[in-house]
Amino acid sequence: PPRGCWKPSGSTAVAYDLVERWTGLPLAAPDVPDVVRRYLRAFGPATAADVTTWSGITRLGPVVKAMTDLEVHEDEDGKPLYDVPDAPLADEDTPAPVRLFGTYDNLWLSHSARDRVMAPEHRRMWMGTNGAQAMSVHVDGWFAGLWRAEEGRVVIVDLVRDLTRAERAELDEEIARTEALLAR
Repeated sequence: PPRGCWKPSGSTAVAYDLVERWTGLPLAAPDVPDVVRRYLRAFGPATAADVTTWSGITRLGPVVKAMTDLEVHEDEDGKPLYDVPDAPLADEDTPAPVRLFGTYDNLWLSHSARDRVMAPEHRRMWMGTNGAQAMSVHVDGWFAGLWRAEEGRVVIVDLVRDLTRAERAELDEEIARTEALLAR
């Protein structure tokens, strides 16, 4: 839209246009297998539904199944998870590091099965009105609470469980890294 992203609402009407007319260039159809491979290089292993969530391209199940160059793993329920060949795969006993994720992090935007990182009973805590999402704390790959930034500082809003001493130390390190980033 010509009004820009930062102007107040209502200052100028939003204009919608077709990309071909706006750019003067034809819009080519995507190479769908290439899109799948690009996604998997960034976020694999994943399901065809995950790729659809990220790309908006539907009916990917048959496309992904026909891609014989992909490696196939299984999740805990036996569903196929696809990945590019020779992609690094962490041992299942390796703990994931404590991380603070932003409001619209790819963890949420690029996966359809959020139950792989969050217990269903915590979803209401994280999901706000109108689809807004809170910034989240993850411990060993699982949603553990919420955080926000206030005047360049990280404030832990709520935790869904008590952290061990080692987890708390790791969270403190992640907070320090995030505050250094916020200070830039």
